[in-house]
Amino acid sequence: MVDNESAPINFSRLQDLSDGDEEQSRKIMNLYLQVTGEALGKIEKALQERNYEEVERFSHSSAGSSGMLGITSLVSLFRELENMGHTRDLTRSTPLIKDIRKELVRVEEFWKTYLKTTNS
Repeated sequence: MVDNESAPINFSRLQDLSDGDEEQSRKIMNLYLQVTGEALGKIEKALQERNYEEVERFSHSSAGSSGMLGITSLVSLFRELENMGHTRDLTRSTPLIKDIRKELVRVEEFWKTYLKTTNS
């Protein structure tokens, strides 16, 4: 069993979403990682284009999906980026994107390690 205190993923939420079905949990997390990675690419493109509405929209969506899985570290980062799009102040967006990328990698690496230990 995973210690929810140190895990970047809230496994209780994941189990609730999947009705305790391990295969469904895998599908949900893999889809989350794929969609969130794609959304981050769209956010970066929107930042380059100074498209505030798209920054806000994709950040809002990513915060929501992160929250649904209890990945609170990413929720707060995406919310901050969403607010930047809303206020049209992107001055801190570069370090924030780096933080988001770093945290997304941490979540993905944690997930891969978890899968290896449960498949053994």
